[in-house]
Amino acid sequence: MKKKLIIKICEKNKKKFSQIIRNTKFEIRGMLNSELLLVFSLASYLNINQIIESGRARGYSTKILARSFLGSEKYIQSIDYDRFGKDVKFSEKNLKKYRNIKLFYGDSIQLIPKLIKEDCIVIIDGPKGERAIQLALKILKDKRVKIVFIHDLHKNTFSRNLAEILFPHAFFSDDKNFVQKFKDLDKPIWEQVRNTGRAPYKRKGEKSESYGPTLAVIFNSNTIFDNLAIKNYIKHKSKKEGIKNKILKKLQTGSLVTAMIRESLVAIKHKLKRL
Repeated sequence: MKKKLIIKICEKNKKKFSQIIRNTKFEIRGMLNSELLLVFSLASYLNINQIIESGRARGYSTKILARSFLGSEKYIQSIDYDRFGKDVKFSEKNLKKYRNIKLFYGDSIQLIPKLIKEDCIVIIDGPKGERAIQLALKILKDKRVKIVFIHDLHKNTFSRNLAEILFPHAFFSDDKNFVQKFKDLDKPIWEQVRNTGRAPYKRKGEKSESYGPTLAVIFNSNTIFDNLAIKNYIKHKSKKEGIKNKILKKLQTGSLVTAMIRESLVAIKHKLKRL
């Protein structure tokens, strides 16, 4: 789906979504309202009922989506890894009244494939970074997964660069046109977090090229992937894991320093042979 159409769809839903989030208190680690507008708008446009969320935290994003889809056939299956984390009781209490939410606990890598029963969208807000991208690659093999959203892909980070290479047609919520049209939805959030070092184009008190945490939108199609890039990435990943396993094996019979020195000498020897 092209950027212009994505923005147009969001524009049509903005007024309705503004009413949904009105007077709603933001919870730390939740997605921005403008990012949630993307999820709400695209799920509505594609008429997708099953929404799987990986990474719930304090449940702000989960709650907004539940409120957005009240009275419809849409339902949210929300996964969190830690059953006993500090935010568990808060989110359970906060989400209890919503009948269109079902909470799960465990490893999303194992749970998501089991939960997919029909055409769906998946929101990955945990795990983060490269592990989130690996999870996206795995679940996008299932054609019933129509969109994968990955949260926290700021510009000029390894994970963002990797996502742009593997998914060259992905849309990102820090797109300037998108930000300009929908940043007003986030004003209440920025006011609530102004003492935490977070602000538009500011991350942990430092200047950032991304407007906010940033949500990637990856549509499942034959053209969304750079297949050569994916093959090279998988090959590189396998090689890296192979080296890691070799070092771990050597640790069982010798010290880490010895193992590292031995690996370095082997690498130098191979380089000299190429000269």
